[in-house]
Amino acid sequence: MKYKLPLLVGLASLAALVGARAQSAVTDPVGYITITLNPSTSGYSAISPTLVNKTEFAGVVSASSATTLSFSGTPLTAGAFASGYWVEVTNGAGEGAWTNITGNTASEITVADNMTSFIANGTSAVKIRKHVTVSDFFGATNSAGLQPGGDAGTADEVFFIEPGGNPAQTTEVFYDGTGWSDLDFNAAAAKPIEPGQGLLVQRKTATPKSFVFTGYVKTGKSMIQVATGANVVSVPSAVGYTLASSGLRGASNSNGVGLTSGGDAGTADEAFLFDVSPTGISHFFDASWNDIDFNAADTKVLKEGTAAYVIHKAPASSYNWIAPAVAIAP
Repeated sequence: MKYKLPLLVGLASLAALVGARAQSAVTDPVGYITITLNPSTSGYSAISPTLVNKTEFAGVVSASSATTLSFSGTPLTAGAFASGYWVEVTNGAGEGAWTNITGNTASEITVADNMTSFIANGTSAVKIRKHVTVSDFFGATNSAGLQPGGDAGTADEVFFIEPGGNPAQTTEVFYDGTGWSDLDFNAAAAKPIEPGQGLLVQRKTATPKSFVFTGYVKTGKSMIQVATGANVVSVPSAVGYTLASSGLRGASNSNGVGLTSGGDAGTADEAFLFDVSPTGISHFFDASWNDIDFNAADTKVLKEGTAAYVIHKAPASSYNWIAPAVAIAP
């Protein structure tokens, strides 16, 4: 018997996904992904944008502190990145590390997290992008075609799982017919889908629904925090990874920790994938990756545009999943 997801019962298999096709470009090639949402009879779909918004600024950090990253000269427009933007390190030992931007002057940005351990002043390159939002991903007027409704009881629901909760803590949004709302009917169109964040979608109708998301292909490494407890993590590569090549296990990551291995899913940390079973199939690491039935799973693919539900069991420390860079052919 398949091991069922203990924190979110009835998760659905993620439907077949058409891979992102990159177009020739100097940087950040354009791509698109077609995502199919499962019908209500199959429970949930686990998805993620994978693609990102265009680069707004790229430069080399000249100096850094616990709260700021500075650049030579005045290359920025003051106030341009007041909210809704993130900065990512794109080279060196800190490649893939990112944080939110809280403001900027003409020569520096203020950041939400201390990035000094990931920055080598004078050599670390960074990119600034706008977050993909709910309206970016699903369309400001619901071009994705989710079922609208006056409340979350009748509308299709999009679940944001807050990392580390046990049981999982969720934020829900839905399309009310005129705009995106949360459960308290606050506007949610601008809610960011942060890098590495996966989503669960519950359909309320018995038919599947497909939509296309267009964006820019992220070609470098990605650093995604996996907290103790429940996490829904996106697959950031436009061509996916195998479990063995993904780095999800994490033992060689920058802080030296990762998923706990074990002889079975009862003792090991678990990564639930949803392309076969609507309840999710548990995968765990022993000397190699296995599924719940002890079938070898090193070659199991984490598909682009999907998400994995990872249970990082206590006692454990959060760690950074460093997803490798993947070359995209033009």
